[in-house]
Amino acid sequence: EAYTNYGNEGKSCIAFAIAELDELGLIESPGSWDDLNRLDLCFLGMAAMYDPPRDTALKSLQTMKNAGVKCFMVTGDHPSTAAAVAGHFGLAVPRASIVSLNTEMEKKPNLLSVIHCEMIETLTDELWDDILKQEFVVFARATPSHKLFIVKECRRRGEVVAVTGDGVLDAPALKEASVGIAMEAVG
Repeated sequence: EAYTNYGNEGKSCIAFAIAELDELGLIESPGSWDDLNRLDLCFLGMAAMYDPPRDTALKSLQTMKNAGVKCFMVTGDHPSTAAAVAGHFGLAVPRASIVSLNTEMEKKPNLLSVIHCEMIETLTDELWDDILKQEFVVFARATPSHKLFIVKECRRRGEVVAVTGDGVLDAPALKEASVGIAMEAVG
């Protein structure tokens, strides 16, 4: 419950746990969430972190929107966290109206769509076309390979794509984009 509440507030969470080590003092890295169960972890606690949006981000988004630019938010955050962050920019709708991929996107083109990236590689061309009709889309739980895939799908449909990134892991998506904008944190 706390995890969900923090996510709905736009906070990212990290959990702390302990596990008994084998005789060599090693544990095997889990390959998936399901593999965590076999590690017999004991939950110790959780911390919530908040990384506030930059002051200039809202103005930049409004300028792009006024110019007719479609904006996609691609983040590694949980879908509820990503939707809450979008809400800070006035881009969210009531939680009950947020949709994942379904026919409601076509019926309600101005609805905030939150798409979990674990499903993007299975989307049909028709669904990608529907996504690109949206004014604003949030892609959540995105990995660097997901970011690259999203850029390729947009470019394949003739879209001019600008990507901002702040790390070496964003390099493939920055390179594939029509315009790649590498940012550096200051301060």
